[in-house]
Amino acid sequence: MGCPPEDPTETDDDSDVDTSDVDTSDVDSDTDDIDTDAPAIDCHVLPSTLPAWGGDIDPPTLITNTPYTNDAGLGGLLAALDGTTGDQTVDVDITGATVTVLDYNRDEDLGQVFRFYVEDANAAFFARLSFDATGYDIQAGDIVNFNVTAAQLYFGVPQISAISELTVVSSGNPVHVIEGNGQTLDLTGDVNRVHHLYGELVSAGEGCQDPNYCFDLETVDGETSTINTLRINQEPLQTPLIQGDCVEIIAPMGIFSEPPQFNVGNYEWHRWYGNVDE
Repeated sequence: MGCPPEDPTETDDDSDVDTSDVDTSDVDSDTDDIDTDAPAIDCHVLPSTLPAWGGDIDPPTLITNTPYTNDAGLGGLLAALDGTTGDQTVDVDITGATVTVLDYNRDEDLGQVFRFYVEDANAAFFARLSFDATGYDIQAGDIVNFNVTAAQLYFGVPQISAISELTVVSSGNPVHVIEGNGQTLDLTGDVNRVHHLYGELVSAGEGCQDPNYCFDLETVDGETSTINTLRINQEPLQTPLIQGDCVEIIAPMGIFSEPPQFNVGNYEWHRWYGNVDE
């Protein structure tokens, strides 16, 4: 299963942290919101009674399936990259990009976001800032302006490494989400764009860059079945995932050499439905 090689220039990757470093505030501790005695259900049909999303954000209030039409400068940033893996010095102004989802951020940095995704009509980028850099108080649905000073194509994934002068223009704006169930994914245009997937874990979780686990997630659209990789850190989950579980995620798509891979870094945007074999 695909996982990116370690970035030799990055020494504070979230994969190196233990449970104490993970922000568990996004995981709802109210056991009433996660039905650990969920009845057997068909993973390819959403049940009539849905569990709450983890955390305090309710993604459906923000979601739109309508793509963005504005040019915030992300396409120009992508064109400026030379295609080699490794930070490239750039000077590109981004104006009016939408923050689509937050990625993993450490508990001690509450209110200071270092990892997030931004999108416009032409491209989507993962902003993977160093934890030694300046953090920002932002949320999904924020429209932001900033200057990019370093970026790269990290094994095919457009990635912003350093920014300055970030300002929030407005908040509570629609978050573009692609319905991905059973769909053939665009491995170029849809990288870093957020997808909505619902289905069954059809493999046992295998370790892929500790402490993460990778599962095969089968989704179905009519007669079409598709299997993609779900990569998730099990440690903060109230109920660790196992083969046969039904899960629903809203997460960005990455590619690491082979198949598409969905990384659940924001634990607010996932729901668990129990094991179909229970």
